Amino acid sequence: TQGRPVWGSDNAPVTVVVFADFTCSHCRADAPKIRAAVEQFRGRAKLVFKYFPLTGPGHERGRPAAIAAEAAHEQGKFWEMHDAIFENPNAMEDEDFVAYAEKIGLDVGKFKASYQGKKGDARVEADRKDGEVLEIRGTPAVFVNGREMNELLFGGTLGGWIDDALKR
Repeated sequence: TQGRPVWGSDNAPVTVVVFADFTCSHCRADAPKIRAAVEQFRGRAKLVFKYFPLTGPGHERGRPAAIAAEAAHEQGKFWEMHDAIFENPNAMEDEDFVAYAEKIGLDVGKFKASYQGKKGDARVEADRKDGEVLEIRGTPAVFVNGREMNELLFGGTLGGWIDDALKR
């Protein structure tokens, strides 16, 4: 999780890691729920985002979106770009990412240089490989302190999983 975008306190005892794809409708629907669950445990849980761009029809813009988010992360605005991309699932062309960069207050020149130069592609690929090692079968894939979330345990809620991790 080193160097990855973090929502919450770096020192929180519980780490929630989500592997997600910006073209995944389930990821888009679950993103605010995941963040809300982590917020419930403010100071005791943090959320770490890792890219897992899917392949195949309908997912062609997943990797470019991840590279755009990584370019925003370089300027400390990952979560703002994350939200802009998820809020606009039908607007994921290069010019859309530049518009989001402007809207969230990035240095657009630096953003374009990073995005167009695909500076973040190695990071995106490294995250994807991490997911493959973990044998992720779909997104979003959520891990709580290294344990893959299973919907049958702890009431099937992320809050239940975080609560269990805190008790441990």
